[in-house]
Amino acid sequence: MSSFELRIILIMILSPFISQTQEIPEPLIPSQRVTYGNHQHTSRDAIYFSEKDSQGNLIILGTTERDYSFTDVKIISLNKNLQENWTHRLSWEGTSYDYPLDMLIDKDDYIWIISKNYLGGSAANFIITRYTPTGEQLWEYISPEPVDASTLNMRQYHHFFDDNGFLNFSYNTNGQYHPEHSFFRISSQGFVQDHYKLTGPFSKMTNFQNFYQGLSLEYDEGVETLFYLKFKKDIVQRVFVELTEEQNAQVRNSLFEETSMNFVDENGNYIFIGDGRFHASNGLTHNGIIMMSLTTEGNVNFFNEDDPNKDKYFLDAALDENNEILVLNNIQGISERDNEPELSLERYSESGELLSSKIIPGLTANFGRFTKNGIIIRTTTGKIQLYDKELQLLSSTSEPPYQTYFHLSNLHLIEGIPFTVGTYISKKYENSDYNSEQNFHVRKLENDVISAEYHFNGEGTSNYYNYEMIKEATGDILVSCREFYGPNNMRPFGSRAPYTKKVFRFNSQLEYVDEEVVDEDFDLWKDPGYIFLNDNGDKYRYEVDDERKAIKFFLNDELQWTRALNFGNDSNMEVNYANAVDKEGNFIITSSLYNEHHGKIHKITPQNEYTLINTGDHISKIVILSNNWIFTFFEDYSIRVYNPELELINMEQYDQNYFYGENYPSLIEKNNKVLLNVRHKYLVMVFDQYGKYKDRFALEGLIHPSVAFFDEND
Repeated sequence: MSSFELRIILIMILSPFISQTQEIPEPLIPSQRVTYGNHQHTSRDAIYFSEKDSQGNLIILGTTERDYSFTDVKIISLNKNLQENWTHRLSWEGTSYDYPLDMLIDKDDYIWIISKNYLGGSAANFIITRYTPTGEQLWEYISPEPVDASTLNMRQYHHFFDDNGFLNFSYNTNGQYHPEHSFFRISSQGFVQDHYKLTGPFSKMTNFQNFYQGLSLEYDEGVETLFYLKFKKDIVQRVFVELTEEQNAQVRNSLFEETSMNFVDENGNYIFIGDGRFHASNGLTHNGIIMMSLTTEGNVNFFNEDDPNKDKYFLDAALDENNEILVLNNIQGISERDNEPELSLERYSESGELLSSKIIPGLTANFGRFTKNGIIIRTTTGKIQLYDKELQLLSSTSEPPYQTYFHLSNLHLIEGIPFTVGTYISKKYENSDYNSEQNFHVRKLENDVISAEYHFNGEGTSNYYNYEMIKEATGDILVSCREFYGPNNMRPFGSRAPYTKKVFRFNSQLEYVDEEVVDEDFDLWKDPGYIFLNDNGDKYRYEVDDERKAIKFFLNDELQWTRALNFGNDSNMEVNYANAVDKEGNFIITSSLYNEHHGKIHKITPQNEYTLINTGDHISKIVILSNNWIFTFFEDYSIRVYNPELELINMEQYDQNYFYGENYPSLIEKNNKVLLNVRHKYLVMVFDQYGKYKDRFALEGLIHPSVAFFDEND
């Protein structure tokens, strides 16, 4: 039987044992721990959602950054004077990336938050959390199993409350190329019912009388077909939408734009307003708008095609009390592009007929939305204005300038007073080409002045790099690292953040003592190399030559001899990096061909006595035990232990799941036991002197001589 066949059989025999021990235990809890952070790396706190409740409170939802949990969901309730009612931070286990996906406020002012908890790889959970108006968290519902992370994006799905107060929830269970959607209803107590699945795709969904309504652009052998969908559990209506070829093309050009809108009028007609780029009269493409209305049976009420002679920059749309459709745009003729577009309000009948169109000359809006009190806009000249639904100006206030770039996410009217909600964005350090400072910012504007203002800057994150640690004879512990004052822009030629190299001092009780700035080339911990001190105080030092084929021996730093290793006739053999000096001052060397084949172990004494053995396989790690045995970790996931005469004592074959990682695990020996640090899993395996597996524990840290040591109690 070949050694390869034997190895396969051993792996098969060991597999049941190994598979039972793969679960990572909970990390060890330190008896003492000290943390230090300057919170100067990034501080990105961004607002993504904001709504007002029936009492005039402003509910803000976004993300905040902090050490350990990194990106968390942040929710804040503000009163009309922008004072905090309450605030809460949401964070879950995973890879420290948690994001809000949506926010809804029900008829009783209870707040429903939908979040994404990234688990790593392609897996994520969605989480529904419900709050009382006063900020009490009632419950949270976590997806029963992880879903594809690519399917959870902000504002991707339509959620609504039905007549019984249930939240109707939808999500895609698979990747984007396997559009199987799940739907369920969740009660105000957090109980799920009426779970069902449908195959999509689903686009621009809305709801009417407890039904979902929307469009589905389906692909079959290169042919795209548009369908109208109306469904709830056990009732599915799917109707082919009869359009001309040009109308179909215009729907496709706008269906997946985030700025396109849909809603249902009081008769259940589905209204789609497509914002996209269409063919203009000059033969080029331009920004335009289409509008389509479908009956509850999926028949076309009307289709208003894009006007090829006018650029239209869509802002918002709504229904008025007469079931007429109002569309807010910036508009200009194609021949008038030298001028800025102007604010326009168009009014359409239920049958799609243009009833009126009004333009305000010389005024351009960069934000506009319909509210119960009228139309609120933000102009490019820094004014917040309120218009009625005939585009008559009701009020106007100037927006004081911002010191840094401000990204507006929403405008609100509370008691007729405008509020701007958004995110300040700025650079973290001078000469940075990367905006890494972001802060929540809300303003209340009255009579051209800021009457109230709210600003939130979270904890921020810290970044330290190149850690080293030693323990002094006094018992003090020194830690060196680089302390960064902003993030690096990792693009080619991007800016690099300033930093200082520091040494922190802690006493034996891990209490902070002081810190010192040191030179860039300062090293707190130095690799001891291949050095041995004998009982007489003489220093032995071994070196591998530049070609990695010979060994030099120094006694008290004076060269004594050079020995070429026996590689046979193979000139491509060379010394590996897994070498060690044993307890008697002998040099144990490993070698192989191309770090893969024809492995050997060599032993050279200070007297230049030389022996070797063939191992056949490449050794990736080596450590000398307290009893002077040689403990080796092979590339084939075996552990082999040799005595000082290079005789094999024992061999244990393991499955690769014990050891696999982007970096080789590190080995530390103590009292004839070996700790194998599996870095990518924060896992430590314990083996006895024969290479037999004994135990395992999780450790949030790295066991390496540069950053770890045993104290007097082991």
